[in-house]
Amino acid sequence: MVVNTDARILFVNDSLSEALGYTKEELIGEDTDFLLPSQFQANHKKLMSQFFKHPRKRQMGAGQSLYARKKDGKHIPIEIGLNPIEQEGKTFVLATLIDLTTRQRANNMFQRSIQDAPHGVLVVDSKGIIRLTNKVLCQSFGYTPEELINQPMDMLLPLRYRKHHDHLRHTFHQNPTPRMMGIGRDLTALHMDGSEFPVEVGLSPFEDEESNQMVLVSLLDITKRKRLEQELRETNTNLEEFTYVASHDLRSPLRGIADLLEWVKEDLGQNTQVDVSRNLERIGIRIQRMEQLIDNLLTYARAGKIEANTQDVNVNSLFDNIFELLEVPEGVTITRDIRSEYSRC
Repeated sequence: MVVNTDARILFVNDSLSEALGYTKEELIGEDTDFLLPSQFQANHKKLMSQFFKHPRKRQMGAGQSLYARKKDGKHIPIEIGLNPIEQEGKTFVLATLIDLTTRQRANNMFQRSIQDAPHGVLVVDSKGIIRLTNKVLCQSFGYTPEELINQPMDMLLPLRYRKHHDHLRHTFHQNPTPRMMGIGRDLTALHMDGSEFPVEVGLSPFEDEESNQMVLVSLLDITKRKRLEQELRETNTNLEEFTYVASHDLRSPLRGIADLLEWVKEDLGQNTQVDVSRNLERIGIRIQRMEQLIDNLLTYARAGKIEANTQDVNVNSLFDNIFELLEVPEGVTITRDIRSEYSRC
């Protein structure tokens, strides 16, 4: 819309009249105050007078939340740009109004998604400063949101990691892609009380409304998982030890029984009664079954060691993780030549 020095509306376009629910005829000639919420009307004339004393192109109410009142009485969030224009020796202002309802709704959804996430979340800018966090992350680290917002993310890292973190962050921003951090390595975070705990970290780059490079950091406290994994390893170790001991303790007396059976057969010779001979054979069969059971027990105990655990590896990702840990000296250039097909001589 175009407004004169008396704050009277001289012109509006279709988009503005549709956004506010008025017809053009209802807006032209009216004072702009009636488009403002009542709490802003008292000071508006003073602000308009100050603007026309030193007219310049600028955003209105920078850093403040501005609202306009629609015809139905509802208030909508807006952004206003002011651009002074000269016409026949008179000064007017071209006011550009943007309805922020959709943007604000999307921003509120983004905020709620972060706050309601079942794992810790940080939003960090390109300088490593924390701009947003959620309740789960604060509980994991023992801080309040106020103690984390606008603080460097390094405060959540153990001291031994901080030296290389700036280098890793710059490397990430040179090629920002969603990925897990520190694949193949055990990562730990620093609690407010100085203790460390194991974590998994995911990185998701994005741009905010002002095209600033930001990173959504998802952090999962895996203390319970690590404890369960340790308990499982201990259980498997105990089971393996038990299997070896049990097989040894069972095999020795079983071998003795088999020897005694052979001696009994030798003592009885060829004149053994049919029933006795049949029972001796049945004893031998049961000894063989017991030996097979012990062998199977040992095979089970070695199951994780006999078969190789093979998996596909993305060599490029592997090198990326390695290079992240390296500080390449000046004058040294690292190149890689990875080929998908190999020829045999």
